[in-house]
Formats: sequence, C-alpha cells, structure tokens
Amino acid sequence: MKFNSLKFTALMILFVGMFSSCTLFEDVAYEITPNPLEVHGDMVALNAKATIAEKKMHKNAIVEITPVLRYEGGETPFKTITVQGENAAGNGIVINSKTGGSFDYADEIPFTPEMIKSEVFLKVKAGKGAPDKELDEVKIADGVVATPYLVQSDDTPIASKDNFERITKHDVKAEINFLVNQARVRRSEMSQEDIKALETFFSDVAENPRWDIKQILNSAFASPEGEIAKNDALANKRADAGVATVQKLMKKAGLTGDAQVNSQGKGEDWEGFKQAMMASDIADKDMIIRILENEKDLDQREREIRNLTATYREIKKEVLPDLRRTAPVVNYEITGYSDDELKKLATSEPGTLNVEELLKAGTLIEDLDTKLAIYSAARKGFPDDARTWNNEGYVLMLQNKMTEAASAFAKADELSPSPEVTNNMAIGTRLKGDREQAYKMFKDAVAAGPEVKHNMAIIEIQNGDYADAARNLSGVNSVNAALANVLNGDASGAMSILNDAADGDSAVGDYLRAIISARTGNSAAIAGHLKSAIDKDSSLKDRAMKDAEFLKFMDVLGF
Repeated sequence: MKFNSLKFTALMILFVGMFSSCTLFEDVAYEITPNPLEVHGDMVALNAKATIAEKKMHKNAIVEITPVLRYEGGETPFKTITVQGENAAGNGIVINSKTGGSFDYADEIPFTPEMIKSEVFLKVKAGKGAPDKELDEVKIADGVVATPYLVQSDDTPIASKDNFERITKHDVKAEINFLVNQARVRRSEMSQEDIKALETFFSDVAENPRWDIKQILNSAFASPEGEIAKNDALANKRADAGVATVQKLMKKAGLTGDAQVNSQGKGEDWEGFKQAMMASDIADKDMIIRILENEKDLDQREREIRNLTATYREIKKEVLPDLRRTAPVVNYEITGYSDDELKKLATSEPGTLNVEELLKAGTLIEDLDTKLAIYSAARKGFPDDARTWNNEGYVLMLQNKMTEAASAFAKADELSPSPEVTNNMAIGTRLKGDREQAYKMFKDAVAAGPEVKHNMAIIEIQNGDYADAARNLSGVNSVNAALANVLNGDASGAMSILNDAADGDSAVGDYLRAIISARTGNSAAIAGHLKSAIDKDSSLKDRAMKDAEFLKFMDVLGF
C-alpha cells in the first residue's frame, strides 16, 4: 500500500560516534519508503536510499550493511550489501571519498505474524581492507503494516441451476384424412392411433386439474386437383369437421370445450404436394418439381402435371390422398408444484420428484442440513446428472466439510465439466494454499457468475494486486471490497462501501473503519471504531496494540 505523502526520511544518522578511533564512514542519510514497512503478497519489502556526504567515506573503507527486521522472539535479516571507498579491493558499491554519493537498496523477506510488531535495524561492520569491526546498530524503521491479512476468506461456492418451469407448454397433434371431394369424417379415421391418443389426452385433462387446454388450432386442406374455388370451400368444410370432431371428443371426456378455437381452411395444399413429391420415388418427380417452381398460375400448373398421364395416375394413388386432411393441434399447459408443495415432497417423498423439481426445491430451503438431504436425494436418484453432485458438494462446502465437498466436485467434473464446478474446485485449491492454480481455475470459471470475481479478488488481495481486486469488486459492498479500496489508496471510497456492506457491522468491519480513520487523519474516530470492534471480537485488542497502522495514534486508542 502507499501512504499519502508518507515518504519518510530518517534523521541524519551520524556514524561519527561509532568511529571515534577511525573515521571510515561518517554522515549517512537514509530514506525509507514506506515507513512503517508493508506486506504485499506475503512479502515484506525494504526500499531505501542512502546518501553519504562528500569527504565522509574513507577511500580504503569496506562497509557491510545488513538490515534486520526484529520482533518478539527473533529477527529476520534482509540481504547484506557492501559499500566501499574507491581504493578498497572488492565488488561492493563504490562511494568516492571526495564527492560522496548515494545508493539504492531493495529486498524482501517472507512475512510471519510475529512481524506485525517489529523494528528495522542496521547491522554494520566496517574496516580498512576488511569489514572487521562491528558498529552499534541503528534503527531505521518501525513495524510492518499487515492490513491485507484482514481479507475475509469468504469464498463463494456456486450451485448448479435447475431448469424447473412452473408452467410448461405442450401440444397434442392429430390428423384426419378425407376421401376426394368429401368433408365427412369416416369411422375408420376415428380408430386411428393419433385420434385415440387425442381421446386419451382429453380423459387425462379431465382427471388432472393441473392440465389446462389453452387453444385449439386447426388447419384443413384440399388436394390440388379440380377447381380452385370448390377446393377452397371444401377445405373450409373439412376445417369445420375437424373442430367438430375435437369438440365431440372433449365432450365425451366431460370437458366443457370452452378453449379458444382458431380454425382455418387453407385451400389447395401445393406446398404439401411439393414436399411429398420431393420425398417420393416417382419417376418424373424432378420434372414435376420444376413445374411447381416455374409455373405460378395454379390452373396451368395442374394441367401440365395432368398431361403426364402415367405419372399423374401414380400421384393420385400415392400422394394426393394424404393431402386431403384436417390437422387439429391442441395447445395446453401443465402447472407444476408450488414452492410449498415442492418443499414438502422433497423432504417427505423425494422419489416422486424429477431432477429439476428436486434441484428447485433445494433452492427454497435455508437450513443447510435439510438442503443437503434434498441434494443428496437428487444425487441418489439421478447419479448421472453432474448438477446433483455439484449441489451436494456446494452445501458440504458451506458446512466446511471440505474433503467430502471435494469428492463431490470431482465426480461432477468427471460427469460434465462446468464453470460452476470449476469455481468450486478452485475454492478448495485456494484453501489448500495453491493460489496460483486456483486463480487460473477461477479465470476459466468466470462464466459461472459474479461470485467468481469475488473469489478472484480474495487471491488478488493476498497477492498484493489491489487494483485488480478493487476492479473485480466494483459495485460490491462488502468488507473485502472496502479492504481492496483501502489497499488501493481510496480510503474515503472504502468507508462508503463499508457503510453499505452487509458485513460492514462485523468486528473486522469496525476495525477497518478504525484503519480508514487513521489513514485519513480522523484521530477522533479511531478509538470508537476500535472499541466497537473489540467488543465484538476481543482478540482484536492485541492486534490493535501492535498494528503499525496506529503507530502515530497510540495515545488515542483508549486502552
């Protein structure tokens, strides 16, 4: 993170006192940026610029400098550097004894929790020809800001979606054929399979209140032979006959027959004739198709086809009879179970529900044990559906049963890989410590939904990629979103996010408010926010007393 204008320049650290017997290395100014140090991506970086005044470096001097981060129970060194005068032998940084000079220093060490309360010292050895004299240590920085570790490990697993539809649309189709120039429904037609199926359907509707006939569509045709006007009239009569037949069957089943009816005679069925010819094995079919495509006058078209005498006899026998028809279509809706019915059946008789109904029922239950039982029933009943495995793992993960969840996700991925499953597997991978692989998996899972970006942002905060985290959490109000913005330098924006966050009143939320107050110089608000945080989580008191965020405000912390 970057403190606003927090570029700390240490006091001129004079080493004269350290070299009372030999002035090898005197006036040195250190500029430590930032001070306190900060942890980013689990690493603590030390960046310094040292300036040595002119005539303050002996031309034969060799100086070894080792910064160390010291904390309760131990210390961790940064790398050692060597600085030397222009006449000294070695490969160190050369500082001219007359003009002086400067050098930059940068190194990083892995962070451990003990480092939150710490100090940075310089260990120095110096001498002519060899660094054989240990000098007094010099403190150059205070503490390590470890605010990124406030990140909440609230990875969001994603359940697979159901395809449940409360109201589904269906249709039943039938066809009644007629003799040439007739519109009477023959007894033989009423015994056809499709008419029998229609009759059975109406009986089912009468017995099932969830089934509702919405509309009856009916189209009737004449075969393309004879006078057009007569065929138009004949098609209309056949349409009426079709509707009457449907209504008769409905009445027989005890239905009122009040569904909307849309029936139409469509005259000669030239399009049906063309399709039948294309599917036929009639010898002259290509010639007939060309006639159909090139001749627009219907009377002339019929005459040309009739002139193919032998062929036309075959057409009258094989093609035209099927075109003399009426084709009723009954559109109906089935209303599925209500939410209350789904919840009751899913917990008492899950075997009566299909997979979509079970998956839907799972979304209606808040209690995790009950939700798990429903998804487990779905998995047992439909083991080849990857969604049942994923959703079972989803609940197991919410219950922190990670090993069982991982097994369920692995099976789901084996059956049918999906972004939701990949997201859930990535969470487990992150929790095992492999952030790099988890991040790759999250990138592959972004299609699963906005939850994936939330999960990616956790890793981005852990890795020190705060701009990316803030961008992925844009528009989200949560502790992590506020934290990402704090770490990205937008403390005021973070406070607004925090105040609207669902978890903003948590202990960590109040602690983050105290940090924001410290960073924005609002010292009066720090104590109140910390008190609220500590009241909710007493362990935060110890952290606050060590936290480098509050180094300048220890006198106002209130404890």
